[in-house]
Amino acid sequence: MIYYLDANSNNPYYNLAFEEYFFENKPKNDTYLMLWQNEKSVIIGRYQNVYEEVNINYAKKNNINIVRRNSGGGAVYHDLGNLNYSVITDFNSNNDIKKFSLPVIQALKELGIEVYFKGRNDIFYKNFKISGNAQYIKDNKMLHHGTLLIQSDLSVLSNVLIPKVKFSDSCSIPSIKTEVCNLNYKSDKKLTIDDIKDKIIKNFPVDKEYFPSQSELSEVKTLFETKYKTVQWNYNKMPEFNFSNKKRFKFGLVEVNCLIENCIIKDIKFSGDFFALGDLEELEKSIIGETLTNLHKFNFENYIKGITNGEILSLFEVFNLNI
Repeated sequence: MIYYLDANSNNPYYNLAFEEYFFENKPKNDTYLMLWQNEKSVIIGRYQNVYEEVNINYAKKNNINIVRRNSGGGAVYHDLGNLNYSVITDFNSNNDIKKFSLPVIQALKELGIEVYFKGRNDIFYKNFKISGNAQYIKDNKMLHHGTLLIQSDLSVLSNVLIPKVKFSDSCSIPSIKTEVCNLNYKSDKKLTIDDIKDKIIKNFPVDKEYFPSQSELSEVKTLFETKYKTVQWNYNKMPEFNFSNKKRFKFGLVEVNCLIENCIIKDIKFSGDFFALGDLEELEKSIIGETLTNLHKFNFENYIKGITNGEILSLFEVFNLNI
């Protein structure tokens, strides 16, 4: 039986909690189809470093949500001009990404848009990517989800997905940059999202709609609050990587190099042409094991002549330590 699920929400944290709950609790032999939209958001892959993928300062200034999903793959931008689709089903070795993209491709073709599958996980219109897909497998169940650019604000997409600071030796999975387009800007067909949703539902095809109980919605809300809305899940969950930055202040140059994993500083070194007031090795040893968000508690002014704590913390501004 194929059921249609509607989260009735544009909140990305809630929508991903809704998706996860029904994935974890899906009865054997049943399949769920979700079609959903998010307000302005960046959705990063499970194994990505948020600081490598997202211009966090731009996101904060423009009220763009940042949330991590359970599946792998790259970072994507969502807004109300983007339609997302999720398929929750039993795992089968034949359930590759292309298989679940075909109903979407057929739906668009029936609407007069000639699109095609390309590469490992994308749908293209002409030479432009309009959809990326990812999968997550657990306990003989599989989640397939994808995006569909219809009339998104691509200027925001291009700004929020460009990181300002380069990282090195990162174990995270970087996004592959591909030129994208909106269906409604490149084609002569002006599609509504409701038109596309109706066609996708018919092409899967859905047998009936599933209406969640109040107890199920309560469980979704708990997952939303305890996982998807947390800094720990969205920001701090990241593989080991090296970070470096340097700035010249009126008293001299300061450079920092550190090894970070899951927001914890595993090693750190300060260097530059400044004058030291205390033993920098003592400071460095005291910082190791601390989280990035605890850097404000150290009195750097006792170790580097002429510096302020704010100036030192500005070396770490990419991490937006006030999140």
